[in-house]
Amino acid sequence: MSDRAIELISSYVDPSPEVDSDISQYEYTDILFPKYIMMEFIDGIGSEDFKEIYLTFINDIKQLDFWDQQSLAQAILVKILELYEFEFPITVLLDTKYQVDQVYDLIKFLEFDNITFIGDVWKSLQVDPSKVALDQYCFDHVDLVLTEITNQIKTYEFDQLISEFLRTYIKDKMIDWFISKTEKNLQLVKLRIYEQEIKHE
Repeated sequence: MSDRAIELISSYVDPSPEVDSDISQYEYTDILFPKYIMMEFIDGIGSEDFKEIYLTFINDIKQLDFWDQQSLAQAILVKILELYEFEFPITVLLDTKYQVDQVYDLIKFLEFDNITFIGDVWKSLQVDPSKVALDQYCFDHVDLVLTEITNQIKTYEFDQLISEFLRTYIKDKMIDWFISKTEKNLQLVKLRIYEQEIKHE
């Protein structure tokens, strides 16, 4: 985890108490648990295991005190800046539970919950991604791919943060993200394309 992400979590989560005879092991665990799951969550972003980490911890995270969740959301945005080199051109407010939940949904989408969207982009391009050299095709047709990404945004009811990311991410980096997620989930992307083709026959 980056120093900045650690700093954010540490500054908002109560520091670990001194262990004494009046605090049971169970009480001590309850105090440390929020900090533990927040750090595990942030550490997992960008790893192959993040989907499992997200699904394991997200329900517990949503039960944390709102103050803790704000710090986690801020740390997620820092992590996105580090990994994706993306900073929102708008001020991201974290004053309500809904706004914090948007950050959770954003990292979920960026990391793994994007197969349907990516499959629909390929379907609209009328290209089988398994039959082209992904890098070459996408960089040879940058404007076309970006146009179809923009067109697909209109068919989804994305939260503001996901829409803002898809609309404003730097072109080359967006293409890198699109290629990376296609490669990682190629068979699932193809399945999505097939499902859409059957649906519209």
